[in-house]
Amino acid sequence: MSLRSIPIFSQPLVIQGELNPQPARANKTTDACVGYLTTRDYEYFKWLVGLMFRAKGNLFVASPSENRFSQYSRESLNKQTRAFIVGWLSEFLDKYSREYLTESEIRTLARLGEFRHLGRQCRFALMKTFRTASQDALDQTAPQPRPHY
Repeated sequence: MSLRSIPIFSQPLVIQGELNPQPARANKTTDACVGYLTTRDYEYFKWLVGLMFRAKGNLFVASPSENRFSQYSRESLNKQTRAFIVGWLSEFLDKYSREYLTESEIRTLARLGEFRHLGRQCRFALMKTFRTASQDALDQTAPQPRPHY
């Protein structure tokens, strides 16, 4: 291996003892988050919901009241899943509201990549609800120990 093949960074990562993080690349999720958090425009929120719906992949929320073997319509699954995404996204974005952070702080967080993997976080939250629901169902159907006489 020659010295010419070793990558040399043009900007040092440490300046005067502090970490100098590289700014994250801008993406659609970050743009939509910054737009919504700075203007509170509902169009940005709808854009975020669409991005989260796309990021969730093939996961859907089914109503817990319906039978496991009943046929779900695609419309009802989409409606319930969208309702989950709207609730999760509202809860996530509440901690970044303008009551707590200024616009420049929100833009700084975006530059540092705070909103970059929001779609994955939403997908993992959806999977977590599945795990807790299935664990609750298993706990309810677990056989009770037999009394010893």
